[in-house]
Amino acid sequence: MRPTLRARKPPSASVARDPLSASSSPSLTSSLSDAIVDLAGGIDAVLDIAETHARERTSASLGVAVSLARHAERARQPSAPSASTLSSSRRRIDDIERDYAQVTMEDSFYTEISRAARAIRRRDKAKPKVRARDRACNQPKARQGLRKSDVRDIHARSCVACERLAAQGEFFRVVRVKLRADDADEDEMVVKDGERYVSRMSESGTNGRSAYVCKTRACVDRAVRVNAIARILRVNIPQSLCATLKAEATAFEEANGVDTRPLLYLRPEGASARWTAPGEWVAREDIRARGIKW
Repeated sequence: MRPTLRARKPPSASVARDPLSASSSPSLTSSLSDAIVDLAGGIDAVLDIAETHARERTSASLGVAVSLARHAERARQPSAPSASTLSSSRRRIDDIERDYAQVTMEDSFYTEISRAARAIRRRDKAKPKVRARDRACNQPKARQGLRKSDVRDIHARSCVACERLAAQGEFFRVVRVKLRADDADEDEMVVKDGERYVSRMSESGTNGRSAYVCKTRACVDRAVRVNAIARILRVNIPQSLCATLKAEATAFEEANGVDTRPLLYLRPEGASARWTAPGEWVAREDIRARGIKW
């Protein structure tokens, strides 16, 4: 990578001004040019020295080369030079001035690039460092306080009545299975509670479309009332299945000393509750106290 150099203003007409004669009179400048050429041993010798400096390709060396070339151009010739000599000298002077203009523009370009890079570095240093996993786009989505990995590890499912997310073993599982593989019209509902099967098992096993209900009478009653199980399983629910679910929920609550029948479900407004927080089961007295219309 080219080092950053001090910027120079590009020449206006591709010809650099001679720094030694910028403020001198024409006669003094001509005398100075003659003295430099005599001291160097001729115009060709001055141009050779100028080309040696120009080959270094730096702003300082090219500035010296242009100055020497201009002195060689202004110096008086000892005799009338030929046309080929004048053409060769003019070409060598033009090459030096062109190289000087090109290097000057390159230096200005690299200076601007370096200034822009420094500004970007300063801006980046001012920004707080945020790891990729801490960025907002990589944050876990709201799943009632559960991360995606937690949902996968505990095999989380949601209740069709209250949309509560919990481990699969905390729900009654209603599975739609086929009685015969060759008859797609006859299905049977199987209620699975952990490893204990509530209704008769079919020969096809329990792999099939499932719906999950909390092991409470309140959730079972609501799931039956709003027809949530039938909507999830896409099939009509027999009354025997509803009776089996209610019996199992009653047995579970009596074993744990709980009674959820007096509770009413308040579903949160807006998006599905499974992404924010589950609905709230509230007693009728609390609903009247809050002034909620039911």
